[in-house]
Amino acid sequence: MSKEYFLMLLSQVVFFTVLLILFRKKLDSGTAVISVVTALATPYLFVVAMFLGGFGTNLCYSSAISSLSKVSELVVGLGSKEANEIYVESIREIPLFGYESQCTEVEAHISKLEKSIVAFSAKANEIP
Repeated sequence: MSKEYFLMLLSQVVFFTVLLILFRKKLDSGTAVISVVTALATPYLFVVAMFLGGFGTNLCYSSAISSLSKVSELVVGLGSKEANEIYVESIREIPLFGYESQCTEVEAHISKLEKSIVAFSAKANEIP
């Protein structure tokens, strides 16, 4: 479960707990104030949770793009048509599904691509 959903769930649990307390007891000013504050705080907690989750995801994708650029430099440096074909095919297979993409899967795929290009480079540099 991601952080933003957890925080949203937590804020809703707090909100409904306060509502239960409110309806179980006689309505007094303290309970009413707590209910109003909780109801007003819920959207803000959700926004904070969304920001924190988005921040971590953006860092993950920045790391993935950085790794991909390093692999690209390695492929260009090899100057091999075969390495280019491996690279292009692997780029097409990156698991991108819009906002539903899982950054860890993208990073794992790029890491696998990097290992295959490094292995190809080592094989190409072997002395026959």
